Amino acid sequence: MKSTRRNLSKKKLKIFEPRSDGRGGSKLLEKTYTPNSPKNIRRSESPSKSSPSKRQKTDDIHDFGTQEHDFFEEDLDSDPRQTKTQRDYLEEFHAANPFHRVASWQETHYSPDWLWATGLRIHLGHGGNPCPHAKEGTGDSAFAQERIRNFQFNAEPPGKQLEGDTIVTIVHTNGIHHLPVALCQCPGRENMVLDDYLDLGLFPASYESVHSAFTFAVLDDNMLAYLECHTTSYQYYQKLRRLTNPAFPDSVPNRYQELHRVKRQWQNMKEIIEFGFAHNGREPGEGDLAYFCAGCPQPGINLPEDWKDDPERWKYHRSHCGDGCFSQVHQEPLSEETDIWLKSGEGFMTEKTRYAEHLASAEERKDMNMDYATTKAWSYGDFTGIEFLIWGYDVNCQYHPRHKERVGASEHLSFPPGLEDKIYYAIGTFHVHGHKNECYPRHATSFIKGAGVKSAEILESRWSELNHAAPSLRYMTLAHRAEMLDALMNDMNWKTMVNLSDYISKSYDKALEERDDAEDEFDKLDSTTSDEQRAKWASQEAQAHADRLSNVKAMDIYLSKLEAAPPRAQLELDRMEEEQNAGNNVGLTGWIVQGIEIQQQQLRILDEIARHPSPTPPQEIKVAKLKENLIQRFTDLMNKAETLFPDLDFTELSCRPCPWVGRKKVSEPSVVNRHVPLPSQVVSSRVIPGAYQAAKDAEIALRMGEANDALQGIRTEIGYKSYVYRAQIRLYKGKNRQTRGWDNIKRSDGELRFYQKVYTNALAALRILGAPAEVLAQYKDITKEDLRTVTSVSEPNARGQSKEKMAWFWSLDVAGDSDGSEHLEECKYIYAFNTNPKA
Repeated sequence: MKSTRRNLSKKKLKIFEPRSDGRGGSKLLEKTYTPNSPKNIRRSESPSKSSPSKRQKTDDIHDFGTQEHDFFEEDLDSDPRQTKTQRDYLEEFHAANPFHRVASWQETHYSPDWLWATGLRIHLGHGGNPCPHAKEGTGDSAFAQERIRNFQFNAEPPGKQLEGDTIVTIVHTNGIHHLPVALCQCPGRENMVLDDYLDLGLFPASYESVHSAFTFAVLDDNMLAYLECHTTSYQYYQKLRRLTNPAFPDSVPNRYQELHRVKRQWQNMKEIIEFGFAHNGREPGEGDLAYFCAGCPQPGINLPEDWKDDPERWKYHRSHCGDGCFSQVHQEPLSEETDIWLKSGEGFMTEKTRYAEHLASAEERKDMNMDYATTKAWSYGDFTGIEFLIWGYDVNCQYHPRHKERVGASEHLSFPPGLEDKIYYAIGTFHVHGHKNECYPRHATSFIKGAGVKSAEILESRWSELNHAAPSLRYMTLAHRAEMLDALMNDMNWKTMVNLSDYISKSYDKALEERDDAEDEFDKLDSTTSDEQRAKWASQEAQAHADRLSNVKAMDIYLSKLEAAPPRAQLELDRMEEEQNAGNNVGLTGWIVQGIEIQQQQLRILDEIARHPSPTPPQEIKVAKLKENLIQRFTDLMNKAETLFPDLDFTELSCRPCPWVGRKKVSEPSVVNRHVPLPSQVVSSRVIPGAYQAAKDAEIALRMGEANDALQGIRTEIGYKSYVYRAQIRLYKGKNRQTRGWDNIKRSDGELRFYQKVYTNALAALRILGAPAEVLAQYKDITKEDLRTVTSVSEPNARGQSKEKMAWFWSLDVAGDSDGSEHLEECKYIYAFNTNPKA
């Protein structure tokens, strides 16, 4: 590209006001300014206000900031053998940078200007140099002398041609330019116009008569803006219009439709080139324009030749994950007749024809989409010799039982050869903990040999990235939407691949640390296990893993076979039936239960008072009613006591202080700190009737039930808090939603503290009553640390058991010998499997 040389005759060089020179070029109108010091003035001139300086000044403003260039007048009558002038260098710079942004001095200020006004034009063919067969311009003095000053700031020359050359609108990263384009006039080049544009880095918007073109740079920048910022073509072009004319962007020609279409063509061409189909004469097939995971083992690509001889074959397995993204809602177009599909199935999105046929023939509508996705995904890559496949899906417990049956019944679905019986149907570690207890050993990746610590939830993180693009994808046509989804997912895969080695090395270091911790915990368990138990469990484990591919129920050996600790209600019922059958001490159990419930109600009232240190009248009324009810229950309790223990004078009993007295200061005697005359609360008495002595055994059993209920309440509240954090706080960003979530957390914390107090009171009663040592060994003190370290646990199959130290109420103490203790042995059995670092 070169500008036409100006015939400046014997006139002085003046800059930034074009005047015709009669040869298709232009000269610049004189602009002067007063110098700052006398040394810049020629000797033949004297500085004065009426006589302008001979020194000229202009600013070239472009993408990289502002540069000032000072040019002095030049006398062309001097020796023609002189070196290049400043004007020559300026012309060469503009010829090499045709989209350079400039400004001109307008008496009092700089105004935006454009290089077309300097005579710059783009020459097609010959590497941007003028064609040797080009005809000389006829000149256009009327144009050159007419200075266009409007809202466009001289951005576009008048008319569609300039001296016989077509004015082409060229879109670049710094704005929209209008430059005359001179076609190559060499014989036989008439049909090479498009090639000439592409050779210069310009993508024409049409193939016949070119009036608009886009630089390769702006097309790459537009695509990058969409991938990183999800900027639509409309938003991107509006930005370019504002860059071109910040004051009046609507005066800039609108080429959004052209950019929208060319962007799709450009992206499709780049994908064909990047994946090697531009010059090999082959058409890309299904999935050929999608990046394959570099971490998946592929024979002949990333595996050594002797990989089949490796004794640790479990390392060579593949992992696939399935999930649904429900945020990508699509607005159904009014018509799809004009929708142009540049590709169908070559990327990540499915081939539309065969997929439509499958949907039409599928009998089970619920799983028809996932069935097609699984078999299609498994058809890519080489599974020859692969040990097994881990297929992660949130609802595999429901999905997998009839999966093989559905695939066999469909003509559009099939398994790769030899893969059908090598599939582990897994559930991701995030979702499996919300399933039934039996789903944990059957489908959690923690129980798949060779899987390691695998989340099987990778698509969840992908959706979080893809969801940001949902608004821009919603209103696209189906064809365009499929292309952009392919581009977004290819971009995510590319980022994953380039960061894969760093991620693997960090994960390896982390795994070594966690393995050491897991081995320490496992060794503690193993040290108290007999050889007979160890051999028995190892045999059961080996058999379960051998059978699980054909029957996932084989993994149920990891579930506890013992019944849960009985709640107080069950123990109460059993004691009542014994009393009624024996006809002795009938009503004793009910009296003890009533006393325990009164103590719990006292705790409830104290919590209510603590919750409102400055109560309102309605809150005071609520507390008063609770106290009235408590007084009535005390009266009923003492009336029953007189019937059960007629020989006992309760006024002579010396009672221990309530556990909460001292922590809760009460200004005056109140029903909330009144003693309940249960055996655990009596210190001593001279005369204790036999019936009252028998109440001790009944209270021990009922206090165990109370402790069990309290522990269950603690576990339930911890699980509920985990749910609230996940579903009401982390999931939503809105202040209202999060406020409600924190309110729920606050209420749950209150319940958690209440159950902890109930448990503490029950444990204290058991110790006072002299419960057997084996009973006391099951119940320990609960600390704040215990509650905090297991906040992610909601069920016995909670995540993290393989690498976290469990609080005692999730797994019993195993420091002692387990022989002869069925409960302790069973818990060790389950916990040992969960913490085995070699599993």
